[in-house]
Amino acid sequence: MIKIAVVGGGLIGRRHLRVIQMASGVESCALVDISPDGQRLADTYSIDFFTDLGAMLDTVTPDGVVIATPNDVHMAGAGACIERRIPVLVEKPFATDITETHAVLARAKQNNVPVLTGYFRRYHPAVIRAKQQIDSGALGRLVSVHCHFWCYKPDSYYAAAPWRTHTGGGPIQINLSHDIDLLLHFMGDIKTVSAVSSNAIRKYAVEDTAAVICTFQNGALGSLNISDTIPAPWSWELTSGDNPDFPNTQNMYGMIGGTKASLEMPRNRLWYYADKPDWWKGTIDTTVLSTTLQNAFTTQIEHFCDVIRKRCPPVVTGEDGVRVMQVTNAIAQSIAQRRIVYL
Repeated sequence: MIKIAVVGGGLIGRRHLRVIQMASGVESCALVDISPDGQRLADTYSIDFFTDLGAMLDTVTPDGVVIATPNDVHMAGAGACIERRIPVLVEKPFATDITETHAVLARAKQNNVPVLTGYFRRYHPAVIRAKQQIDSGALGRLVSVHCHFWCYKPDSYYAAAPWRTHTGGGPIQINLSHDIDLLLHFMGDIKTVSAVSSNAIRKYAVEDTAAVICTFQNGALGSLNISDTIPAPWSWELTSGDNPDFPNTQNMYGMIGGTKASLEMPRNRLWYYADKPDWWKGTIDTTVLSTTLQNAFTTQIEHFCDVIRKRCPPVVTGEDGVRVMQVTNAIAQSIAQRRIVYL
């Protein structure tokens, strides 16, 4: 049985504890948290509780650690585990300062310690199926991609974790980074970004709304639109059925377009012409690609255990997390300087 410790008892840490309980071949062994509710949360899962990561590592010696702390201390936690040669799954965004990542990943490589980034959507059956379609050439040459995240986060979401109102806590880092990871996964490296943002509604130090245009090295184009101030059904959370905490609206989250076909996500509805493409035709054919519904968060933890057992390499590495950071940093630079930024 693989023993996993969770560092951070906030929203995402609690979700990790829940899925560890549901996953096979793994159990939680400890929680590290500094909040007043930490002990009660640990008692709920009958696991050891600590307020200090070093003390936990001295006492418990877990097989792996999930870092689910506020974003700006991800690297401190990951580094402490890597020094003890303990594999880590670092929640996204991987860090807030890209310079912090270099020493941590270099030490991980030196110690031969696996480092994963928590972009759990990669484990979703719809994402796996979509990637298979792209790689098989079913969409033809990739032309364009669009995805959006529109939702309304209540004031209590920010009141519960004030760090979300400061640098590293806006929806670009918390939510859009998931979309960027998928775009990189589907489309390849990004060449340029151009972005604008607004905090006109919430008036926090971070954005509440943003729009991004990007170009890819393969010549394709992409657009992303994000806001946490709009009552709407169009987000991964409300369309994928992946998280029972959210209703499934059965709507569309994004689109991937190629010269042969287009793919509607996450339902994986493929749109194409049976013969020569022609928009004047009365009908366009469509097929829903079959997928088996499963919880991607649970699959991520089970994969982490397989990595710990040395059965496979990580699906989403620490380097993948840095790759996303490079794009989000370019987006921030584009917003600040009001110009196109080249990566």
